[in-house]
Amino acid sequence: MNLQFISFVAKHPLLAANAWVFVIILLCSFPGNLIPSFTWLDLLSIDKLVHAFIFFVFVILWLEVLFYYNQFKTVYTFIILILGIIFGGILEAMQYKIFKQRSSDWADFIANSIGCIVASLIYKNNLTPVSNAK
Repeated sequence: MNLQFISFVAKHPLLAANAWVFVIILLCSFPGNLIPSFTWLDLLSIDKLVHAFIFFVFVILWLEVLFYYNQFKTVYTFIILILGIIFGGILEAMQYKIFKQRSSDWADFIANSIGCIVASLIYKNNLTPVSNAK
């Protein structure tokens, strides 16, 4: 991973986490006609992985914020996990009701949730926080 990016996240985790929230909302609000279309098989392999990755990064960045401010506790980790899952659900609902030419998909919500769960498990059990990689 790019050392400048890691250094930036380590020094400014709250900014990085909030910027990522903005990127997710921006990506989810693009009109459907601007998104390249794929066959169903492509969506199963690529689209769901993208959803999982986006929410994986979301949770990692917010857990990094907790670590940076010495608030890395199990209950807060669980709250970040739940907030990530809720955020993914809200975005799917917004794609159904608000964003033009978009539709919601339970499989997207599940992929979002899996990304959140995997990130929280990996960060909590195996990885050194980015803040320690300075």
